[in-house]
Amino acid sequence: MARARADPRWKNSDRRPTLHPSHTDFYQPEGLRRLAERLHPGGVFTLWSNNPPDDEFTTALTRAFATATAEITRFDNPYQERKATATVYVATTAPTR
Repeated sequence: MARARADPRWKNSDRRPTLHPSHTDFYQPEGLRRLAERLHPGGVFTLWSNNPPDDEFTTALTRAFATATAEITRFDNPYQERKATATVYVATTAPTR
C-alpha cells in the first residue's frame, strides 16, 4: 500500500533540534529524507527554532530536499517586551515536471 502524500508541514521547535531524545531520528538525514518523500512534489517543510542557524542541520536538509535555507527572522516579542530573533528553516521538494 502506497503512503499518502501530505500538504506542506510546519514544525515549531523551541530548541533545535530535539526537546526529547525520542525525537532525534526526525532531525537526522534519514528522517528528513522520509519526511521529504511524504510531501507532494513542490511541497514545503518549515521549522521554527529559537536558536541561531545550525549549519549541520541545514546541510542535512539540503541532502534530503531539493532546496533548503535557514533564515533569521526578527520580531517584537510581546511576552518578553523586547526584540527577538529566531531561525526559520525552509525546505522544498522538487516540483513535478
